[in-house]
Formats: sequence, structure tokens, C-alpha cells
Amino acid sequence: PCAGPVLAAITVAGARGELSLGIVALTLSFAAGTALPLLVFALAGRRVAERVTAFRKRARGLRIVAGVVMIALAGALALNVTDA
Repeated sequence: PCAGPVLAAITVAGARGELSLGIVALTLSFAAGTALPLLVFALAGRRVAERVTAFRKRARGLRIVAGVVMIALAGALALNVTDA
């Protein structure tokens, strides 16, 4: 459920300069385990987006609105507004 321990193990092994079959296998399995589900989601999302005409007509506006919301949230985090 959490990538932290695996990434920490890979990072520590890399920082130590160790290279073994186990570390390479761990790194490759983590990369494949991350990349394959993301590829499936990307392909599925692309197919859904191609089929939904309303999304295609409003895609630019949705991206602009999402960008503005993301910038506003980043500003709120920078100013510690979310601490309340």
C-alpha cells in the first residue's frame, strides 16, 4: 500500500554503492509494479476520453480550471492556510 519502505531500501542501497542481484531485482520489480498499472490507467483513460464527446469539447476549459485550482491550493499551502 505504501512505496516508502521499498523506495527507502533502494535509496539506501544506492547510497551505499551496493549492487547485488537482490537490489536489481527489487528495483526492477518496483519499477514494473508501478509502471504497468499506470500504463493500464493511461490507456483506459485515453479510451474513455475519446468516447466522451462532452469531455473533448470542454477539455481545454477543464484543464484551465484545474490549473487555477492547483495554483490556488499551492498558494494556500505556501501560506499555511490549511493549518487551520
